[in-house]
Amino acid sequence: MTMANEEDGTKEKKKAGAFSWLWPKITNMDSAVEAAKGAQIAAYWMAFSYGIQLVFLTTTGSSLYGTAADDDIELYIFGAFYLAMALFFLWLGLRIRKSKFGSVPFVAIWLIFEVVMKAFMAPGKGVVLSIIFLFIAIGALRGWFGIRRYRTETAVEAA
Repeated sequence: MTMANEEDGTKEKKKAGAFSWLWPKITNMDSAVEAAKGAQIAAYWMAFSYGIQLVFLTTTGSSLYGTAADDDIELYIFGAFYLAMALFFLWLGLRIRKSKFGSVPFVAIWLIFEVVMKAFMAPGKGVVLSIIFLFIAIGALRGWFGIRRYRTETAVEAA
C-alpha cells in the first residue's frame, strides 16, 4: 500500500499489519475500494464451492454434506441450481473486479447466510475457512459502506 507525500509529491510505503487483508482499516476512498474488493474473493470462492458441489452431485449422486437426491428429477434440479449459482457468483466476481460494487452487499450477505447455515447444518466442517470468509464478507461490507460514505463526502466538497 502506498501513501502520497503531500510535501514533495513522492510516494512512501505504508506498513500494513499481517492481518490487514482480513480486517482492513478504512480511512479513505482507496482503502474502502480495496476492502470492498474482498467481495470478489468471496464471490469466486462461492462459485468454486457450488462448482465442487455440482461435481460431487454428478459423480456420487449426493452433495458434500451427504444429502442424496431421491430421484432423477431432484438430481437434475439440484444440478441446475448448483450450476446456476456457480455461474452467477462467477459473474458477480467479474463485476466486482471491474469496480462495479453494487453487488458487494448481496455477495457479503449471502456468504454470511451460508456460513451461519453451515454452522448449524454441518457443525465442525470447514470452520476455519468459514471464519476467514466471514471476516472477508464483513470487511467487504465495511468497504462498501466506506465507498458510499467517501463518495458522498466528495460530492459535498465539490458542491
